[in-house]
Amino acid sequence: MNVEDLGRFIERLPFASIDHLRPATQGHQEVILCQGKTPEQVVAIAERLDAAAGSFLATRAEDAQRAALAARFPNALVNAPCICPRPPSPSRRGGGRFSS
Repeated sequence: MNVEDLGRFIERLPFASIDHLRPATQGHQEVILCQGKTPEQVVAIAERLDAAAGSFLATRAEDAQRAALAARFPNALVNAPCICPRPPSPSRRGGGRFSS
């Protein structure tokens, strides 16, 4: 694989770039930094991460962002303050974690 091929693993949105290769290169899922994003933007990023890997981690979420994530992902685990993630298990697909 060459450098040009790596571009297909980066999903570019108007408000974020999502590194779908991060689990393979860093050993953990891409993290959503909620700060400065709308609740709709945070949910859109979480949906893409969940679809690609079955989980997500969001941090620095404000009340409106947490509410939007909880509404979209009712099985998600909410932690405040942030807690380091543990690897997702196959039984937790469709869930995520987010914290303030």
